[in-house]
Amino acid sequence: LDGKNVCGGGPTEEHGLSVAAQGLLGGLLRHAPAIAALTNPTVNSYKRLHASTTASGATWSPSTVTWGGNDRTVMVRVPGAPRLELRLPDMAANPYMLPAAAAAAALAGGEGLDVSKLDRARGGEGRALPLTLGEALDALENDKG
Repeated sequence: LDGKNVCGGGPTEEHGLSVAAQGLLGGLLRHAPAIAALTNPTVNSYKRLHASTTASGATWSPSTVTWGGNDRTVMVRVPGAPRLELRLPDMAANPYMLPAAAAAAALAGGEGLDVSKLDRARGGEGRALPLTLGEALDALENDKG
């Protein structure tokens, strides 16, 4: 790869993400309920994820498995290629487990997914993230990679 970033230079309708970046994005979205157990390790983490809307109309934290452009309410924000921003974790996450979980999910699951058909932010559509730590732990246990 000669030090080149392989995640940019894709189609505009996919926020400039290359096929490789779309694969990484697909892995994050596919394994999101499972990695929530590692990125949100406390009971209070799920209160943040499923908070009621504020006066501005947004919670600024994801509650569904979605992605989109410069939108701070989606789980994976793509403010511009080649950058992906995983908005799922909270400050209680283990700083060693968090990047390992995100990298493992990204690398494990995106191949063969058509990202254009995956859930983008459209008024909260998308699979719901786990409501509790128990649900997240169940998802982690049942995730077969």
